Amino acid sequence: MGTLGNQSYWMQRLLLTPEVEDGRLSVEYTVYKPVNDLVQRLVDGFEYGWRKGGSHDVYSMWGSHDFLSKSPIFFLSTGRTGTMLLTHLLSAAKGVKVFHSPVPTFTNQANYLRHTGLRGNTESVTILEQIFMAGREHMLFKTYRYGLRYVETNHPITFLSPAIARLLPEAKFVFLFRHPGEFVRSGVRRGWYSGVHPHDKGRLRPTEDEISDQEWKDFSQIKKIAWLWDATNAYIERTLENIASSRHFQMNFNELSVDLIYELLSFLELCIDELPIRRHLKRKVNVQRTGNFPSYDKWTLEQQNELIGICGDRAARYGYILK
Repeated sequence: MGTLGNQSYWMQRLLLTPEVEDGRLSVEYTVYKPVNDLVQRLVDGFEYGWRKGGSHDVYSMWGSHDFLSKSPIFFLSTGRTGTMLLTHLLSAAKGVKVFHSPVPTFTNQANYLRHTGLRGNTESVTILEQIFMAGREHMLFKTYRYGLRYVETNHPITFLSPAIARLLPEAKFVFLFRHPGEFVRSGVRRGWYSGVHPHDKGRLRPTEDEISDQEWKDFSQIKKIAWLWDATNAYIERTLENIASSRHFQMNFNELSVDLIYELLSFLELCIDELPIRRHLKRKVNVQRTGNFPSYDKWTLEQQNELIGICGDRAARYGYILK
């Protein structure tokens, strides 16, 4: 094993930081498993009332924050919004390291993180800060150490965004969204809220104040996934309302083009030649290949009305015509 002084060893570790795709973990996961376990222990502790000394539990005395200040970039989204494509594309820029599904992904903790973030008080943001630092401090440090800029397209990071915005004042955020009908179709085909999908454990569920347990049980799969789209985007909007407009960029996946990519790169202060941009935009990445469910224009009127009843207002504000 290498040491912190062995630059080539740690650069190799950085470049091989484990990622998760469809539940599969690389062998490198064993190196980062203690970090994943720490995050889960923190979530369990905070969720069930374990507090020892307030904000000094784990990560309140880091010393200098210099290593966190290299303007990291975080994509906020529902997922299924082209984040894999953008991961490949942005990796063509110099001086960045882009992570699509770093361990821990926070997938199983997403529901708890959202409920905590919705409280909006100082204590709840402090809890999110500690969880974020437990899961990302090692990666932020190593990217900074090797002169790279940290970029994360992993969608569950969305629910830690209030903490990230406060901890990292130079961080930039990209709000990425997609037509809700396409998102719901993808979720149905993947079996979300079916009770058998491996990530249903951490998938968002409404608080009792939002929707009663009985009403939620009566929701169809379409309505549950439509609510997921609406609730996630509402959370992002709420976070960005408290962040200077110079720090965030809004991006409609359905309008993806070379010009839009150039706008994004200008905001992020990154450079990529036009040829690789066009090449990446032509590629189909992370395409859904399993499950059968029709495209939105082939839904029944009843199915479309279910979606409109849940997220029609927000979709209209994003420029989507649902009928």
